[in-house]
Amino acid sequence: MTDNSWSEFAVNFTNSPAVGSVTGSSGAFGTGVWTTVDVTPLISSNGLISFGLTTTNNAAFNLASRETGATAPQLVIETQFISTATPSATSLPT
Repeated sequence: MTDNSWSEFAVNFTNSPAVGSVTGSSGAFGTGVWTTVDVTPLISSNGLISFGLTTTNNAAFNLASRETGATAPQLVIETQFISTATPSATSLPT
């Protein structure tokens, strides 16, 4: 989503921001099952990022909220440090 101006307590079905193009898909999953979507392509810098979840299914689309405890949605961030420095000798021992 390109619009980050929405508020958790003010957004509803009639005033929700438009969802942009699809960048990932979890595929089909059953009730009570965790699923994963790689959102790495959406992250290009520091700052606020909004995600929109949609479905192509005509059936109900129910998700757990953060208040549900153990089944609350999670954003898992995995990082990897990659050194770009090339070590070099500055002096020889005497």
